[in-house]
Amino acid sequence: MHSRKSKAVWAALAALALAPEAFSQAFAPFTPIDTNFNTTQHLVPGSPVLSAILIRGATDTATNTLGVKGLAKDVNDFTGYVPINGRSDSGYVIINNEQNTRDSVHGDGGGMTVVTAQFKNNTWSVANHPGGRVRSVNFAPVGGTIANCGGMQTPWGTVLTAEEWSQGSNTAIHSNGNGYRDTADWPVTSFNGAPVNRSLKRYQNLNWMVEVNPATAQVVKKHYNMGRFDHEGGTAMADGKTVYLTDDATPGVFFKFVSDTVGNYNKGQLYAYQQSADGNSGTWLTLPMNLDTMLNVRAVAIARGATLFTRLEWSEHVDGKLYIAETGNDASGTAHRNGVRNGGRLAKHLAARLNADSSITDYYGRVLRFDVATNKMDVLLEGGAGTGGSTNHLASPDGLTAVELNGKKYLVIQEDLIGTSQGRVSPAAAAANRVICELYWLDLSIATPTVNDLKRMVVGANGAEITGARFTPDGKTMFVNIQHPSSSNPAPYNTSYTLAVWGYAGQTSALFDKPKFNKKSGRIEMQVNPLTRFAYFSELADAELFDTAGRRLERHRQVTQMDVAHLNAGSYFLRLNGRDVHKLVLQ
Repeated sequence: MHSRKSKAVWAALAALALAPEAFSQAFAPFTPIDTNFNTTQHLVPGSPVLSAILIRGATDTATNTLGVKGLAKDVNDFTGYVPINGRSDSGYVIINNEQNTRDSVHGDGGGMTVVTAQFKNNTWSVANHPGGRVRSVNFAPVGGTIANCGGMQTPWGTVLTAEEWSQGSNTAIHSNGNGYRDTADWPVTSFNGAPVNRSLKRYQNLNWMVEVNPATAQVVKKHYNMGRFDHEGGTAMADGKTVYLTDDATPGVFFKFVSDTVGNYNKGQLYAYQQSADGNSGTWLTLPMNLDTMLNVRAVAIARGATLFTRLEWSEHVDGKLYIAETGNDASGTAHRNGVRNGGRLAKHLAARLNADSSITDYYGRVLRFDVATNKMDVLLEGGAGTGGSTNHLASPDGLTAVELNGKKYLVIQEDLIGTSQGRVSPAAAAANRVICELYWLDLSIATPTVNDLKRMVVGANGAEITGARFTPDGKTMFVNIQHPSSSNPAPYNTSYTLAVWGYAGQTSALFDKPKFNKKSGRIEMQVNPLTRFAYFSELADAELFDTAGRRLERHRQVTQMDVAHLNAGSYFLRLNGRDVHKLVLQ
């Protein structure tokens, strides 16, 4: 039933919509990312953005260094891209396998897989290689690895793979008969540039940083001088000496390793970060460089006053700032309290979140910003749900990388949800208990960004973490992993896979730039970005969305933009501040 008032509103809307200036700009041929959070496959923007699956874990065949073939390892995580002869259309894509599994072909525990990727005929594919189209890395010379998680690329074309999931016994790494079978002690013959004669329990020989050459698919060295803890990843700096290391633990510690010489990490000094009381600076605590300290380095660092964080994930360096994903933890229990009792200091932003029982509730996590010159650590972006009509939900940031395109620099944030409650996903997804992770781009020129400023580039298949984003040198292709999707998804979206995404480079300006208004019309102007389907207003306004029958669907107070990507195709009307009406056509 329509009242006289609603009929009058509809008449006014229809009349105003006939004016040419009332229509939004035409839409470009770009399929927006679906936001219904009910997808069983990955989603990327439509044409001209394209994607192709390079490799599927536990499905495609990989060849080991002896020429024996077997199913490639699964649970794809970190991705490295090492260009061949500096090229952006041909390179070695190396992928971490975050698992601990029994594998007689590729080795027990974790692993890495290498493909030679090429861009030809406007698509990415796997090229032939003398060692096999898909190759596994042989970690036997260093006693194996476990749960190869994040990582980083070095300035000289190798990668450092991070072993996570610290274990406390040989029984634990055996993993009920599915993990390590060889639990013999492992001999260590050198440490930090000096010879040693030491044997480690097999479980103690895991959870380090390991250097690998993607071109040869061979291990270079296990770096015991970078410490044993829950290695998530970090950043190898361009100076060829400094490596920042993140610790995925509650509480976790932020580490820095500085090599004595440029071009290798064979000998150096490990440090732990201590934030100043006011949070405006910090110092690096020098740690004893001996193998016993390295075996229990987090505890040693905390005892010396290291700053405590909540699960530090990946990091990325841009223009003197190190951006670090801190994924959070629903309930830290006594972990931080015990850390403080043992000598640690809570990071300033976490101290403000203390509960009465000294636990910390941290549902969403955040992106931290560390100034490498001043040692200041602060928060760039807090997670949470978007506001004012935004459908963004940032929670559990994990993978992190950056890219520069068309003169702008973007941070690329990937999610690994640890829960679906508390606004971490849309209400519909939470009600259905669907785990839908997203990959967002953030324009780093925004001084104080919020979740509303994030631009959704990828939506993962149901159940999957999105991780491992890595760009070609020209920034025009992004490789990313869809990790452990639900096995009930249709093939090929039911097992981990590595994806190449391209075709967005020419769209970057239109994708992220907000419109400019002439403000000469005497009314509130509206423009719609056809790529992201955001409606922008020339001034702060109360925005009301109506369907063609005059029914009000949404109302947003005092906003300058409105996310309309979740709306079905069709015609709508937007009334701003109760007077200026624009017709909105979504295709």
